[in-house]
Amino acid sequence: MNYDVFCSSVVGYKNKIKNKGSQDYLKYKKLENGIICAIGDGHGIDRCKYSHKGSEFACDACIDILTDLYDEIANFDEEELNNLIKNISKENYIQVSIQNRWRKYVINHFRKKVPNVYKIDYVLYGTTLIGVLITNKIKLYLQIGDGNIVEYLNEFNIVDYNKENKVNGVLNSMYLDDAYKYIDLKISFNNLEKLDSIVLFSDGFTNSFNNYDELNKSLTNTIREYRKNVFTRYNIDIQYKKYLQYLTINKSKDDISIIFIL
Repeated sequence: MNYDVFCSSVVGYKNKIKNKGSQDYLKYKKLENGIICAIGDGHGIDRCKYSHKGSEFACDACIDILTDLYDEIANFDEEELNNLIKNISKENYIQVSIQNRWRKYVINHFRKKVPNVYKIDYVLYGTTLIGVLITNKIKLYLQIGDGNIVEYLNEFNIVDYNKENKVNGVLNSMYLDDAYKYIDLKISFNNLEKLDSIVLFSDGFTNSFNNYDELNKSLTNTIREYRKNVFTRYNIDIQYKKYLQYLTINKSKDDISIIFIL
């Protein structure tokens, strides 16, 4: 199955005035029968010196591990898929694998700067992560931190996360020693007839709106215009970054990254 992907990202106003680059990173990978998307949002505070790399490595790790999962289930029948979904829902091996792969990328990066280091301070690379795997068989959502995923199943539906998978008073982050415990993961069979589109975005986009109604209107308008015809699609491609720049300057002040799966 083919999926159209439209994505955009801008540097937040508060980072521009500090002469800093975006701490966000987005990445997607088209598959023969699906797609994987990921957005990392580096914390950007002084303590997290390399959070712009942390967000990149989080996306890379997410794409790596979900690609492995996609390859694993390529020839699964329905019973095998059902057992896999049950096991993934009970176990943490996807989450552990993503954390371990992220740490591997972090270690390799840090050792290039400090070759003789024995202990890595993962806080330097602090980041959140959201990811999506959609195939003709399954849909999988994962999240740690404050990004959001919206799916349209005939209507606006923001994906809820397990509130128990939160550290009280702390932003959930990939730098935590037990970060895998706080990567909330949802997996189910994919009902292609009902699933219309999916949008994932960093909290810089979420915080640009007063409520979910305003957010929904923005997303549905973009989806409608993108699908209308080739001319409106071209216009969206040209104008959308300007729209995100308006949001960060006048609303959230934060980096914004967003991916539409259509």
